[in-house]
Amino acid sequence: MGANNEPVSGATVSVKGTTIATQTNAEGTFTLSAPSGQSTLVISNVGFEKTEITPSGNGMVNVSLKPSNVTLTEVVVTGYSSQAKKDITGSVAVVNVKELVANPGSNIQNLLQGRAAGVNVGTSGVPGAGANVRIHGYSTFGNNEPLYVVDGARVGSITELNPNDIESMQVLKDASAASIYGSAAAGGVIIITTKKGKLGRAKVTYDAYYGNQTFKKRFDLLNTAEYGQYLYLLALNSGNVVNGQFKHGQYAGPTGISTTGPIIPDFIYAGGGLPGGKSGGIFAGEASADPTKYKLDLFDVNGPGTYQIVPANKEGTDWLGAILQDAPQMNHQISVSGATDNANYLFGLDYFDQKGIIYTTRYQRIALRSNTSFVIKNKIRVGENLQVNFTNRSGVQAFTNQDEGNPISFSYRQQPIVPVFDIAGNYGGARGANLGNSSNPYANLDRRKDGREKRLGLLGSIYAEVDFLRYFTFKSNLGVDFGNTSSFLFTPPIYENPEGRTNIAQFAEAQGYGYQATWYNTLNFRKSFNDVHEVKALLGTEIVQNQGRNINASASDFFSLDPNFQQTASSLSLTPFGSSSLFRSRKYSPVIAQVNYAYKDKYLVSASYRRDGSSDAFGPTHQFGNFPAFSLGWRVSEEGFFKNIKGINDFKIRFGYGVLGNDNISSFAYLNFFTIANDAGYPINGSNTSYTPALRHQTVANPDIKWEQTETSTLGFDATILNNKLAITLDLYNRETRDLLFEKELDASIYGGFISRQPINIGNMNNKGIDLSLSYRGNAGRDFRYDLSTTFSLYKNRVGKLADPFFEGDRTRIDPFNRSVEGQPISSFFGYVIDGFFDDAAELATLTQAGKFIGGWKYKDLSGPDGKPDGKITPEDRTFIGSPHPKFIMGFNVNMSYKGFDFATFLYWKAGGEIANYTRYWTDFNTFQGGRTRRLLYESWTPENHDAKLPRITSNDASSGTLPVNYYIEPGGYLRLRNLSLGYTLPKKIMDRFSIDRLRVYVQVQNLFTITKYTGLDPEITTANTGRNDYTRRFADRNLGVDLGNYPTNKSIIFGINLGF
Repeated sequence: MGANNEPVSGATVSVKGTTIATQTNAEGTFTLSAPSGQSTLVISNVGFEKTEITPSGNGMVNVSLKPSNVTLTEVVVTGYSSQAKKDITGSVAVVNVKELVANPGSNIQNLLQGRAAGVNVGTSGVPGAGANVRIHGYSTFGNNEPLYVVDGARVGSITELNPNDIESMQVLKDASAASIYGSAAAGGVIIITTKKGKLGRAKVTYDAYYGNQTFKKRFDLLNTAEYGQYLYLLALNSGNVVNGQFKHGQYAGPTGISTTGPIIPDFIYAGGGLPGGKSGGIFAGEASADPTKYKLDLFDVNGPGTYQIVPANKEGTDWLGAILQDAPQMNHQISVSGATDNANYLFGLDYFDQKGIIYTTRYQRIALRSNTSFVIKNKIRVGENLQVNFTNRSGVQAFTNQDEGNPISFSYRQQPIVPVFDIAGNYGGARGANLGNSSNPYANLDRRKDGREKRLGLLGSIYAEVDFLRYFTFKSNLGVDFGNTSSFLFTPPIYENPEGRTNIAQFAEAQGYGYQATWYNTLNFRKSFNDVHEVKALLGTEIVQNQGRNINASASDFFSLDPNFQQTASSLSLTPFGSSSLFRSRKYSPVIAQVNYAYKDKYLVSASYRRDGSSDAFGPTHQFGNFPAFSLGWRVSEEGFFKNIKGINDFKIRFGYGVLGNDNISSFAYLNFFTIANDAGYPINGSNTSYTPALRHQTVANPDIKWEQTETSTLGFDATILNNKLAITLDLYNRETRDLLFEKELDASIYGGFISRQPINIGNMNNKGIDLSLSYRGNAGRDFRYDLSTTFSLYKNRVGKLADPFFEGDRTRIDPFNRSVEGQPISSFFGYVIDGFFDDAAELATLTQAGKFIGGWKYKDLSGPDGKPDGKITPEDRTFIGSPHPKFIMGFNVNMSYKGFDFATFLYWKAGGEIANYTRYWTDFNTFQGGRTRRLLYESWTPENHDAKLPRITSNDASSGTLPVNYYIEPGGYLRLRNLSLGYTLPKKIMDRFSIDRLRVYVQVQNLFTITKYTGLDPEITTANTGRNDYTRRFADRNLGVDLGNYPTNKSIIFGINLGF
């Protein structure tokens, strides 16, 4: 029983010195057969002090457990060693893994959202995809991702790790905690320890769930009839309706001229320019639409072999709905585990299968895990923690998230009159007149549905450690993250689109491997002097190495579409294309040292040092970086004067300072790099008709390039109060980054008109913030228990002095939204401010503005060449119009249980911050000839509606949508109910009849609702994919908050079971 005589279920009761053990049931009772003679029973449970009793006879034994301060006694992995949380002086967040894994999912990164203060997670709905994880904001233009360490092995990603395999997770947030990892820890460190066997007999567990995912939100687009009204209004406002005649290739009847307004045709294409064919405005009964003329020859899509007939969708095609699907997901995991005094084992098999809500996208994973350890003669310990996994992704080649050319983007770029299929059930498309140039998004996905990306991976470590001379322990740990990836994609001929039609099938295949190996050796010393001084010291070395190789081949023009011929050798082309590459990423060989000292368990000091050498980032004079750190702690509650303060059980004040490094720059940045370009040569022999290939600068050397360094300082406290029921952690931090690394784009005119870059140390950046975590554990009576917790995170980013006045994000179809400049947050939104409309000719004369017209937007005249308004709209009038950074982030978690029932819910709140909704470029302006929103038709300027949102609809408007203006900037905050679950565990007396230790069934709803003002599909967006080269990936955080077509987060309902025996 607990302190209030409530039963304690799930407590472990074991016979001391044996492997005999059992657990208490929901009523807190247990039955255990002990060896004859006196036996000592050991009773332990999370949240209570360990208790030992020696029962007499075979009668009933009553045991009362005293509550313990679990937050102080739990052991936390903090780097190359571990500490009790009461001794930690750095900023370390201990994630409640039990709450984390209660939410089924493929990716532990997504589940981390809102669970640790100071950690900002941007998730993606793409099956199996990773998330954008940022700890304490943004400290660099380059890689802000944290380092992941799993069982001592550095890994590039944790997406292939099953959340249910995790025993513990810690987030090292400041330099005093993370600097021992040196240059890899600039973005913080996330340390994961996987599960081990527990003392006692072998146990078998089976965990499974099955669920369905849906997404119902849509873009607010015009239907076919409304689209016709829009086209008529566009022609009318542009002066193209003369004598009441409306001319259009689709909506103006069979002659293309209508005097009664828009007319919806029966067909939008029938043969096109072929004899007897027509490209639009076709009605039933016309000879061109005779279905007997229909034919489709994939090897003659542009000739007489293909006569396609495409009907008009008179109601309007729901293009997003056409590519969405209700998607099942499932997981099955079985494990066998156990332990004796000298051996520990866990073996597991896991199968995960998730279809995406976007058609053809899917992620499958099979993983085999083995965690074992052995004790030899009480002083030697050896073990391994290994996972072999196989993953299979489909749909990845047809869907690039956050890209204006992915199927989500094409779903709003396609007109509603265009159908998904033609009259024969083949793909429909926009080949007809005045239908734009968009692709059929369903066809894009379906045509590539057999494409695959497969990966065989090995993740884990092996280790050995030995105790000697009483106080010393030597440990050697070899970790590896290896992956072998293969992919293939066959694309049949494209026949339905207005652009890119081809008779030629395409095939591409790639193969590659890569690994990261980490080998560290540490010597640990630990000794207590007179029970007053506690000293722990560590000295070690580490070697980190990365290597890989890729090879790819592609071919085109196949004589058959049979899958048996999908190989480069079957191509009719005589010159298949192929390439291979070998990469050896930089190596590190650091020296590490750490000392922890405690005096009377109340005065705490920690110091660490790491000297890192980067093999190829910097020149000989800057090759090595030094990363020191120290932290102090004072457990005030252990002072005599504090003992009489009631209600406060523990109170510790912490302060930490340290330096982190970053070498996220191209290899050999101190050397010149040249590339061969066919268009960068010189005319030979006086001929100007051709060029001989020549070298041009790709990267210009910077011999002075050096380490980027981040200094962090943190002041905080940890407290437990109210009889250890309420735990509080507060951190105030400051991060100052100097010598920011960046690859500056140089003046192309100096380098032959070609883009060249130079690595430089560009300037400074600062982050200040607050982290707060609260958790409360209580009960009402014997049967009702509850846990409440919340996290709060706030950071303020500010770019400091820069070498150049500003740095921009990548350009899309319009000028960049993002600009980083001194005094503003990184990647802030920059553009023009709308100041109403030009309502009449008199108002037009008041301001010089390019492209102005009556009914058009008027921009604020904020500045000029001399810094003052000058009556002209020029680039000087741009200003900061928003920020992608949130005001704060909060997570709320509630867990309750009553007898066998359990209930949990989790809310996530991202307050403030804006999103640049780039999708409006395609839908809200007369841009191309794609889909249009209802805003454009019903909320645009008219002579009767001056209180509008959008300019007058006219073909004379060539600029409104092409400028970065505040119309694109929308509120990005949201409140989302991430999880709502209800479970039931069968009573022990029922399970005992079937020799079952545990049987729990549950139902869970994820992402039940989202409250937001954002008009896009989902306010939770990842970093924009504005390019696929190494440069744009390395500096992707220059493009924060831009929605280019993001794969949305789905809603799901899941049914599951947890079984143990």
